[in-house]
Amino acid sequence: MSVPLIASSALLGVSTFFTYQTTEHLLKSKFGLTVYQSSYYIRDLSVYASITSFFLCVYFIGSTLLNPATTNVIFLTAISTSAYFLTFRSILLTVFSKRFKNILKQRYNFTENLPFDGATSRCHAGGIPSYVANYLVTQMDLSNKVAFPVGFVWSVFVFICLSYTPPAWIEGLVLSGVVALYTAIGFTVVLLPETDDDKPIPSWRASPMSNLLPAGIFLSLFTVLTPVFCQIIQADVISLL
Repeated sequence: MSVPLIASSALLGVSTFFTYQTTEHLLKSKFGLTVYQSSYYIRDLSVYASITSFFLCVYFIGSTLLNPATTNVIFLTAISTSAYFLTFRSILLTVFSKRFKNILKQRYNFTENLPFDGATSRCHAGGIPSYVANYLVTQMDLSNKVAFPVGFVWSVFVFICLSYTPPAWIEGLVLSGVVALYTAIGFTVVLLPETDDDKPIPSWRASPMSNLLPAGIFLSLFTVLTPVFCQIIQADVISLL
């Protein structure tokens, strides 16, 4: 049993890494290296693609080697960790976007609609917006380095807690979590930076609050759908008794 599990774990790691590298290469080819490095939303697409690969591999491994309860626990742990990443990213981008806009407006009287994400590639190097954006990007990257260890601890905590949760509840949480997560990921597409420098940026897109859209969609859908899916799963379990 240990050999198939080791082989499956290797497949899981290789496929996730390969998906990330392939998606990263495709995004760099489409948007260009400068735009890719300047936008968190574009770079996150590589992360979400690797998460999808992880889910597919876990489904394959679970259907062949693991029991459904263990597979669902792994699924829900991965969903919770992904949701943590998406929500934390949204909050950080909102905070730093607000600081970016306030610094430009209050200190330099700069009122143009300019979103923080992707600003380092849209602004001319050496200008005030570019200088402020690069300074805040450095600070945000430091915050991200703190968030990753916290996310790992969060994953271990969630996995341990879910081990004692009724299987029917876990299955309902998995279904609602997948729907909410991928709906939120889909809405990040509308937040991708505009690559055409001559095209004006809508005021809502330049607003710092627009960065809360993915997190708000996930939390709202997860809250609404979880009781619905849990009731459906519970009813199916009762009907089989």
